[in-house]
Amino acid sequence: MFILQAFGDGLRDVLTVMSDHDPADVHCMNKFYVGKRGWVFEFNKVTFFITTFAPFYPKTHPRYSFGADNCYILFQPELSFGFHDLPPDTPHTDWNDPKTVRDKIRIAFKEAGRPYSMPDSVSSPMALEILRPVHDTDQVYEWWKPR
Repeated sequence: MFILQAFGDGLRDVLTVMSDHDPADVHCMNKFYVGKRGWVFEFNKVTFFITTFAPFYPKTHPRYSFGADNCYILFQPELSFGFHDLPPDTPHTDWNDPKTVRDKIRIAFKEAGRPYSMPDSVSSPMALEILRPVHDTDQVYEWWKPR
């Protein structure tokens, strides 16, 4: 857990520095609701879906880093989902008859031995998905809270 916490603290530092230098002056990391529903990372008027990967995740984890020696942060502009005509997200997957690209992605992860759990609701706080616990039964590390 210590290494996940260290990565989480570094993640908070990176996002805070970016937020502090946001040309649009949104400063999204300074919001009181970072760990709550409705918050999203925003920089220069662009919102991002952020995913993290690290070598401490096992091969069976969707955040496994495939032998990379370092942790990394992926910043995906949310508008890219629209450019690729992705359907709205749902917490449900049609495992037997996949109809959406999201279903197909989830099935591909599962078939590769890296299934990932979905939040019960698409309105689950985004901050909880940025840094996933090593095991689904582990408590979420609240990386956005200063230590």
